[in-house]
Amino acid sequence: MADLFNRFREFPQHHVTITPADADLPRPMIIYCGSSGTIVARDENDVVVTYTVTAGEIIPVLVKRVAAASTVTQVIGLY
Repeated sequence: MADLFNRFREFPQHHVTITPADADLPRPMIIYCGSSGTIVARDENDVVVTYTVTAGEIIPVLVKRVAAASTVTQVIGLY
C-alpha cells in the first residue's frame, strides 16, 4: 500500500501564474494552458518550439521560458 502513495511524490507539488516574457522562469516547469492559443516555449536545452493548444492542455516538457510572443492568456507553471 505504501508504494501506491510514494508514486505521488513524482507529481508537481506547486503551481504559479506565469506571465509570458522574454526572460527565464525561476525554475523549469510543466505548463498548463488555461485558454486556447499558442505557447512559445524554450526548454532546458534552449530548443524553442511553438505549441498550438486548446484550453486545458498541459505541455509535458520542462520549460524554462514562455516567450512574450505566446498568445495563451492563462498560463500556469507546475513544479
